Amino acid sequence: MVAVLVLATACGTASSTTGGTTSETSNPTSSGTSKAMSSGVKGVTTAGPACPAQAAENPCLDRAVPASITITRVGSSEPTASVVTGRDGRFRLDLTPGRYVLTARLVGSSPLAMVQRRDVTVTADSYRAMEIRFDSGIR
Repeated sequence: MVAVLVLATACGTASSTTGGTTSETSNPTSSGTSKAMSSGVKGVTTAGPACPAQAAENPCLDRAVPASITITRVGSSEPTASVVTGRDGRFRLDLTPGRYVLTARLVGSSPLAMVQRRDVTVTADSYRAMEIRFDSGIR
């Protein structure tokens, strides 16, 4: 089950995409027309290692994990946008350019109760690609 939550900010728009579904809200520009977002963050959440023993001849790839992603603009205490990734761990959030803190939390029945925080700067007309990797604890 994919859940998508979109919170519009007072200064622009926020939208999210997971599992091929996009939700978007927008504020009109000063000319009264809506402008689609063309910047933000996108990526995947993974956990690894996924095998107790890894060797060059037998690589063990990290596995995708679902996570809750929250974005907060630097200097604000209110979230700008949030999304729960699909089972494939993929996410995409449309954001206005600026500095943000991304917080990722594992969801579901995972025994890994971990949180990852990353500073991210969003520039105009681009999506910042991110891989959020959680340590599985397997050694």
